[in-house]
Amino acid sequence: MNGDFSRDTSGPAHLARYTRVLLQQGRPLLDADFNEQGAIHHDFLRTLATDLLGRGWRPGLGQFSITTPAADGFTITQGHFYVDGILCDNPADCSYALQPFLPHPPPIGTASFLVYVECRERHLNAIQRPALYEVALGGPDTASRAQMIWQVRTANAAWIGQQTALLEQSLKLRIEVVAEPEKTALTTFQGKLPGLASGLSADINATTPVAADVTLHAQAWFDAAARVPPRLRAMAGALAGDDDACAMAPDAHYRGRENQLYRVEIHQGSTLGNAKPTFKWSRENGSVMFGVRSGQAIAASEALNGRITYTIALDTLGHDRRDGVCVGDWVEAVDESIELDALTPALGKVIQVDRSKRSVQVDVADEPGNGFAGCKALRRWDQGAQVDNRGTIALVETSDAQAPWIALELGIQIQFQPGGLYRPGDYWMIPVRVSGGVQWPAVAGKPAFAAADGVQRHRAAIGYASATGGSFTLHDAGRTMQP
Repeated sequence: MNGDFSRDTSGPAHLARYTRVLLQQGRPLLDADFNEQGAIHHDFLRTLATDLLGRGWRPGLGQFSITTPAADGFTITQGHFYVDGILCDNPADCSYALQPFLPHPPPIGTASFLVYVECRERHLNAIQRPALYEVALGGPDTASRAQMIWQVRTANAAWIGQQTALLEQSLKLRIEVVAEPEKTALTTFQGKLPGLASGLSADINATTPVAADVTLHAQAWFDAAARVPPRLRAMAGALAGDDDACAMAPDAHYRGRENQLYRVEIHQGSTLGNAKPTFKWSRENGSVMFGVRSGQAIAASEALNGRITYTIALDTLGHDRRDGVCVGDWVEAVDESIELDALTPALGKVIQVDRSKRSVQVDVADEPGNGFAGCKALRRWDQGAQVDNRGTIALVETSDAQAPWIALELGIQIQFQPGGLYRPGDYWMIPVRVSGGVQWPAVAGKPAFAAADGVQRHRAAIGYASATGGSFTLHDAGRTMQP
């Protein structure tokens, strides 16, 4: 969630113990308290649905099923499907190629494949959904919204093999740096991984696969793919390392004058090969956005240095440095199709601001599909030092507290633990307070590595397709509850 929040207190460690939020008389009210109450409620309902009925199920025969093989794939029927207790609602029959939350689904190919649904929560503000504005207030936005989206995807044996290789690569690095008992657990899992992958692949390619086996093996595989999450730790200043590795150096403090919620987000994800992952950061949780003015064309001109300059008219340039845009800022193309397709968005550097016309000129690397030509909004990021020509920072992994940390600003520093599987959009939120510095969990006086706050993806099999003689036979997977 990249809204204008003070902090997020609704992580799994809290939801496992808290039952509700209790307001007290005469005390300040914080956004985090209200948001946590909603998270506690959702966590209870989803846990209850999962415990009673399972991790992937439909409430009736034919609901959210796959039928009617076609040139563009298959039909996804109207109805509901629950993944880890989360409702995936399809209001009307749709084809695989024209589903509502995946603008450009990958081609299916000719081999047998698994069909699964992946759901996740996304954040929407008034720039993305103008109906959220209350016109009686004369312009200011109020509360934002969270939306649960679902995407039906396919996986064949070749894709499973590629993902297994990527996971094995990450596991090898992670096992080398973690302590017991996690080292033993990951080593044991490493030995089981090939069997999990081959078992699911065999099910998909079987002449007469069994739906129950496909469902079970698919869930085991999805759980395996989440076993090596990206991890980060943050602190202010540096550890005083010679005599006492647990002590903090005298200058280890946040040097800013405002309370902030920093956001570190993955830009380029992990790949086999390996194109190195990159990240970006924001001191406002990535919440500073500017809507592209409706009806105004985005003009582009090619520069001599192989880059493109876009002139973009905006609804507003902001009111001050906190929520405004200035020369030298890096901005990102925001468009629904970029987000839903999980593409790596383009970043451009603001080289001119015309306040009379409410427009900016953005210098962008000349690369296909960069997204600025048709974007609907710009999102500001605050990284300045150590950036490459596309505005991102190289992600360097280390588990040594005495090794160089990656500096953000004002004394804030971060490290990434080796072995993470990085996906575009994965993020961490780092609350920073003038009176308390970086608010980050510690173990034995040292900042601890923590998994990403999001994006939390949930997956479950809904069907599979057996390829025979150039055609497909479709079968449902997942539990079907009879009314």
